[in-house]
Amino acid sequence: MTRASWRISARLSRYDTTDSPPRFSFGRSRWRPSRQAPVSRSTKGVERSLSPRNQAKARAASLRHCGSPRARQAARQAEIAADGEVSVDPTSRLATIATLHNRMARLDGEDVEVVFAADSDISERVIFPVTASQSNGIEDARFVAFDEDEGTFYRATYTAYDGRAIRSELIETRDFLSFRLSPLRGSSAVNKGMALFPRKLGGRYAMISRQDNENLHLIYSDDLLTWSGGVAILKPQYPWEFVQIGTCGSPIELDEGWLLLIHGVGAVRKYAIGAVLLDKADPSKVLGRLRQPFVQPEPSEREGYVPNVVYTCGAMRHGDMIVLPYAVSDTFCHFATVKVAALLEAMEPGCAVTNAPGEDNRRPAGQPTLESAKR
Repeated sequence: MTRASWRISARLSRYDTTDSPPRFSFGRSRWRPSRQAPVSRSTKGVERSLSPRNQAKARAASLRHCGSPRARQAARQAEIAADGEVSVDPTSRLATIATLHNRMARLDGEDVEVVFAADSDISERVIFPVTASQSNGIEDARFVAFDEDEGTFYRATYTAYDGRAIRSELIETRDFLSFRLSPLRGSSAVNKGMALFPRKLGGRYAMISRQDNENLHLIYSDDLLTWSGGVAILKPQYPWEFVQIGTCGSPIELDEGWLLLIHGVGAVRKYAIGAVLLDKADPSKVLGRLRQPFVQPEPSEREGYVPNVVYTCGAMRHGDMIVLPYAVSDTFCHFATVKVAALLEAMEPGCAVTNAPGEDNRRPAGQPTLESAKR
């Protein structure tokens, strides 16, 4: 992590979830990780090169805590206290397998419902691939709470992989016991990293997508499953994101607008995390954007199964902070916090896909840099 990147906030802090004492890169942290909890390891990408039988063994090993650093559970629970303190639960020793209900074949894929026992612990509920499009893995779920007239739904887009091609799919639950998995359709549902807005906009569902594999688009749907058209709103702008940009979870609603975390890929495929502010009434308008990423790999974090990468599938607002869990080199997990006010103040006027005639994106006098955004 460069010095400039962390000076965005004196409260921005990080620690891993290993049994070792927490490491702080900058400032003081109010987060105290559980010393009992071993690191979460990801098997993403490993299973693709294995036979079906060995894939099953790898998945089973990743869900058991057997003392080996290569066999850790992939999911754990954590609680955030009112003062920002976080405690991470120990790993569960077992995985609960769901039963299949209401399986429906369609021309473009299968809808399926998976149901877990009511007495199972939430950290033990693991959804394994169940359809042909998911046969080699499901990954990168971007969950968001969605309030509708019928109550609160929890929805996520995720990537399904069959060994040859990927497809975007939707998972939906109201109780984290019963989950509906459905393929997404339409000309805009053709790439990874689709991220739902947490409520309807103008009576329609809204999403950020990357259907051209280069720019981020704003797209809409009437039925939540069919996504077509859209308008490009953001393109790679700075050196740290010249190779590619993408979403890092659903937009977070603030009084000032929609906060969208993005990832950028730069030289030597270095992944880093930045942020953009979209207009609340019209999210196709970019109000602000960080010139530099606020999370990127430190030298000590560059080695791993997928080196030189920090990545997240979502964050949350907690009081005046953004709480950000993220993975490092597909090997272990860290957490970070940043003050909302400091993040917004560090942004410069937004850089959309195209500028109006005569308009540029130069910083006006007095606009804070990352170095001066310390709080």
